[in-house]
Amino acid sequence: MCEDEPPCSFVVDCAGLHEIATTPSNSIKSICMDRLSKGIIGVPACVWQEFHELYEDEAAGLAAYVKRKIRMQKKYYIRAAAIADGMNSRFSLSAYDLRTDWYAAAICSIENYTLLTTSSQLNEYRRMDCCTVVEITAWAGNLII
Repeated sequence: MCEDEPPCSFVVDCAGLHEIATTPSNSIKSICMDRLSKGIIGVPACVWQEFHELYEDEAAGLAAYVKRKIRMQKKYYIRAAAIADGMNSRFSLSAYDLRTDWYAAAICSIENYTLLTTSSQLNEYRRMDCCTVVEITAWAGNLII
């Protein structure tokens, strides 16, 4: 990260990216895209990969705005495994489950970022009980002046 870049304060998951791409609210979309383009909202590289694979057209529309991709580090993998263990869960062995929700939560837990997601994902993250989680449209709506 360059010293003149604003700090990353938020991380968005795959569901949150889809919400940004498909929201009918131009003001919410504008706020989120502005924060993505400034690097205030970071996107874990694995989340971007999953989003791109699941929603190719939507990813093409957001690609130019995603300025901060967070590379996975060993400490994130270890923290994700610890979160799963704490919930008495195990990572799926399915080739189609990239476990990006666990990784997004692990990054937020370690780096003290706030996780932005959809209302349908809130309870899952709250069960993890490892980081601050906010519903993305409510968060962006609070920023509208």
